[in-house]
Amino acid sequence: MQFKKSIVTLLIGLCALSKPLFAQDNLNMWYQYTMNAKLDKKNLTFFTQYRSFDYAPDPRLFLVATALNFELKNNITPGFGLMYLNLQSYIGDTDNKRIRNEIRPYQQISINNKINNLSISNRLIIEERILNNPDIFIVRLRYRLALRVPLNKSNKFYANLSNELMVNAYNADFYDRDRVTAVLGYRIKKSTVIELGYINELRKNNNSAQYAFVGVRQSVDWRKIK
Repeated sequence: MQFKKSIVTLLIGLCALSKPLFAQDNLNMWYQYTMNAKLDKKNLTFFTQYRSFDYAPDPRLFLVATALNFELKNNITPGFGLMYLNLQSYIGDTDNKRIRNEIRPYQQISINNKINNLSISNRLIIEERILNNPDIFIVRLRYRLALRVPLNKSNKFYANLSNELMVNAYNADFYDRDRVTAVLGYRIKKSTVIELGYINELRKNNNSAQYAFVGVRQSVDWRKIK
């Protein structure tokens, strides 16, 4: 119980730090839908994401991705996937945008453990970023530590805290960004969860971004399909 209170206190603190985000005229938004399909000793994941410079009309990023993960013993899950991204960023202080497309194959491994009700997830990703405008190839490494704790006995409410560090494998700019996420989730039915949260992305050259997060997660069991 004391640990849950600490998690809630931390979430409230992060929301207080995000006050400037919600006070600004143009609210950065991060919308995400994720579907996990259970297969025999495998999981198929599909997700799509839309980020905007304001509530929705001004696009910042759109991506669609899929991944296949393999369930091994000792809670170790390797996998691989592929993303397509459309990136739109403003050039300096102008109203002009630079539009880029990216194809991103990636490989990942996750290690999941539990301590009482606390779920701990470690995830390492290696991604090969193929961008245009201009044409660039980047290998990036990502490490994420995530903590999840239920906030009631039925596990309908939960809190999820994570920190993900991203670095370039070979580049003069080794540090890419550090992403801190705080989410409150509510299970509206057995297979569907809605999440609301706050994301703070710390980038190089003090070029940071904060987002209000809205996400939906669904789980399906395709093992029942014959």
